[in-house]
Amino acid sequence: MASLAVKAFDDILWKQCIQPNLGILLFALCVSCILFLRRWPKRTLPPGPPPLPLLGNIHQTPSKDMWKTYKQWHDKYGPIISMQYGQKTVVSIGSFKVCKDLLDKRSTSYSSRPQLIVANYMNRGLHSGFLLYGERLKAHQALHAVILNPRVVKSYGYVQDIESRQLLHDILQSRGHGFQDIIHRYTYSAVFTLAYGKRFASVDDETILKVDEMAEAVAENLQKPSFLIVEAFPFLDRLPRLLAPWRRMGDHHYEETSQLFESLLQLGRSTSSWNWSKELSKSNDERDALSDTELAFVLGTLVEGNSTADKILEFFIMACVLHQPEFHHAQREIDTVVGTDRLPDCSDAPDLPYVNAFIQEVVRWRPITPLGIPHALVKDDEYRGYHIPKGATIMANNWAMELDDELFPDASEFRPERWLQTPNLPTAAFGFGKRSCPGQHLGRRSLFIVVSRLLWGFNIQHACDENGQKFEIDSSKVTQSSLTGPLPFEASFIVRSPRHQDIIENQFSNSEKNPDAIMDHVHSLVKSASGRL
Repeated sequence: MASLAVKAFDDILWKQCIQPNLGILLFALCVSCILFLRRWPKRTLPPGPPPLPLLGNIHQTPSKDMWKTYKQWHDKYGPIISMQYGQKTVVSIGSFKVCKDLLDKRSTSYSSRPQLIVANYMNRGLHSGFLLYGERLKAHQALHAVILNPRVVKSYGYVQDIESRQLLHDILQSRGHGFQDIIHRYTYSAVFTLAYGKRFASVDDETILKVDEMAEAVAENLQKPSFLIVEAFPFLDRLPRLLAPWRRMGDHHYEETSQLFESLLQLGRSTSSWNWSKELSKSNDERDALSDTELAFVLGTLVEGNSTADKILEFFIMACVLHQPEFHHAQREIDTVVGTDRLPDCSDAPDLPYVNAFIQEVVRWRPITPLGIPHALVKDDEYRGYHIPKGATIMANNWAMELDDELFPDASEFRPERWLQTPNLPTAAFGFGKRSCPGQHLGRRSLFIVVSRLLWGFNIQHACDENGQKFEIDSSKVTQSSLTGPLPFEASFIVRSPRHQDIIENQFSNSEKNPDAIMDHVHSLVKSASGRL
C-alpha cells in the first residue's frame, strides 16, 4: 500500500509539476550546478531531512498538509530544523522558546520578509505584509498605529455590536443554513464600515466578490508549480519576459488590485462621516510619507488581514458541534453572568473566563496560519551552535508549536480548561516580534463579541439529512493555502428560547443601519478615547 501511495505521488509530481516545466527545470539545474559548487553552505545548518544536491528537499515536501510533514521533521530533528529548496534555505522553528529567542529578542535581525519574486510582481513592493524591514515598513506601521492602537480600538466596538446583531438575525432567519456566508458578511462589513464607511447587507455585494477573487488569485498564483520553480531558482527571473509568465500575471494582478484599492480609498474620502481612509490620509499628509497608491495599499492590506477572522469563527462553529460538553459549559457560564434579558458584550469578557478559554483553545486547536507568516534574516546569525545564513526564510511553525504535547498535554484534544489551569500559556496566533499582526486588538474583540453572542443565543449542533442522519465532520481536513480554513461543513443553529428570539429580533430592528450615522458615533467615541482624532 505504501509503495502505491509513493508511486501515485511520484506520478502527480511528474505530470503536474515537472513535465510541464521540464525545459525551465533543466535550465535551472544546469545553472545551479555552478552555484551549488560556489554557494552550498559550508557551516553547520540546523538539522533536517537530507537534501539532494541542487534540488535540496523539494522532492520530500508534499503539496498538501505541508505543516504536518514539517512537524514530523521537528519530532525527529528537534525544535529548529532547516531545509533547502533549490537555492533557498528555509529554517522552521517548532518551539515557542526558540521563537522568543530569535523572533522577539533578536527581532531587528529577524523582522524582514523573504523576497518572493511572484509576490513582488503582484504588489510592486506596496503590500505591508511583504515589505523588507526598514524605513518604509516603519512608515506603514506608524499609520497602522494611528487607527489600531488599543485605546481607539475599544471605540470600534459600536460597529462590531451592530454587525453582530445582524449576524444573529441572519442566523435566526436561516437556521444556520449557509452560516459561512453570514460570517463572511459580518467580518467584511465590520472592517469596511471602519475603513471606507461602506456596509454590506449581504455577502453577494460586488465589492466582496472582487476582494474574494483577488485573494483567491494571490493564493492560486503563489502555489502554481511553474511559479514555485522561480522562487526556488531566482536566477530564472532573468529570462526574457516571453519565457516568464509570472511577470505577465503579476503585472495584470497589480493593475487590478491597485485600481480596486484606489477606488475604495476615494470612496472612503468621499463620505460625509469619519473613517480610516480620511484619518490615514490626514496623517499621511502631515508626514508626507506615501503616495496615494501606496496609502491605498496600506489600507487595503489592513482590510484583507482583519477580514480573515471568518476562518477562526468557522473553526469555532466546528468546535461547538464536535465538542458539546465544552460548548454547554460555555453556555452555562454566559447564562450565569449575562442572563436572558440582554446580549453579552465586550464589557462582560473579564467575567467569562471559560468563554475566553474556549476562544483561545479554538485558535490553538486549528491555527489558520499553520506555518506562520515567513520572516527573513537580514544578516548571518549563530544559534545553539548552528549557522543561520543571511537571507534564510524563517518560518514560525504554528502547527508544531500549538500541537506540542509537552507544552499542551493531549495537544490534539480540544480542552479549553487548559487555559484556566495554566493561564500564561503562549500563543502563536498573532505572530512574533516586529511583524506581529497590527490588527490583533481589533480581531480579539471581534471574536469575543460574535462567539459570546452565538453561545448566548443558539444551540449549535450536528445538522442532519431528511432521514435524521448526521452530516459527519472531519476536523483534520482543511483548505490548502498559507491561510487555512475548514472544508465546507453543515451545522444546525436552534434558537434557545422565545425570549432569546425576541431579543435578537428587537436588537436588530432597533440597530442603526446608516453607515454615516454609525461612523459619526464612532468618531465621537474615538475623539473621547484618544483626544486627537
